[in-house]
Amino acid sequence: MLQRSRILGPGLCLDFAYSICDLIIALWSGSLFFLNCVHVLSGGAWTVVELFTALAMRRVLRGLRPEVRAEFVKKLVPARLFFMPALASVSITAGVYLANGKAATSILYR
Repeated sequence: MLQRSRILGPGLCLDFAYSICDLIIALWSGSLFFLNCVHVLSGGAWTVVELFTALAMRRVLRGLRPEVRAEFVKKLVPARLFFMPALASVSITAGVYLANGKAATSILYR
């Protein structure tokens, strides 16, 4: 009998919750430094995941049989469709708040 595996495991849900909580705490604290850290780290994670998927996984998937490749992609795509927009929205939201907070004229950036 086939065993169904969960697509969105607890680790992925925790990563999503951590990034959202970091953004909420940064906005609540009013610290431009912390908000900048959230913006840069979430944007960096977003970029690294995209590059890893595009460059490294392409080489791995090329060597697999088509059936195995299809099964792998069936599990990868739903997780990415959940995680990548979360990282993108955290990074963009933090960037918008930084731009509206006049961070360029702050004492942190002089």
